[in-house]
Amino acid sequence: SKDNAGNAEKLKSVEIKIDKTNPAMDVKAPKKSYLYLMGREIIPLSGFNNFAIVIGSTNVNVDVRDSISGVKKVEFYVDNSLKETLSEPPYTWNWNEVAVGPYTLKAVAYDNAGNKVSTEIPVMVLNIQY
Repeated sequence: SKDNAGNAEKLKSVEIKIDKTNPAMDVKAPKKSYLYLMGREIIPLSGFNNFAIVIGSTNVNVDVRDSISGVKKVEFYVDNSLKETLSEPPYTWNWNEVAVGPYTLKAVAYDNAGNKVSTEIPVMVLNIQY
């Protein structure tokens, strides 16, 4: 830039990063085709159509990374009903409510640029609170 007297400013540059990449997400628990008892992974299962079998409460845990703009938040859903939103790791939510039957757990991760990634985990649950 120049002022009215003709004095010029030194040239400057700024690097701007544009993040068009979705965050990366890995499901740590509950994993498909595993049996969980009171939040503990017990054994792998076969023949359950990729369902996780959950008896009692369980932790839903995802590992989320975004090296460009950073992770903004992770949302946890049960059958498309929002249950928890976390903005800092560890991205772990304890699902502990009365539930019997098939459900779909979903985690949606957003980065600071507005990109998102989601994953669904089908589960069969038996959790009866007293």
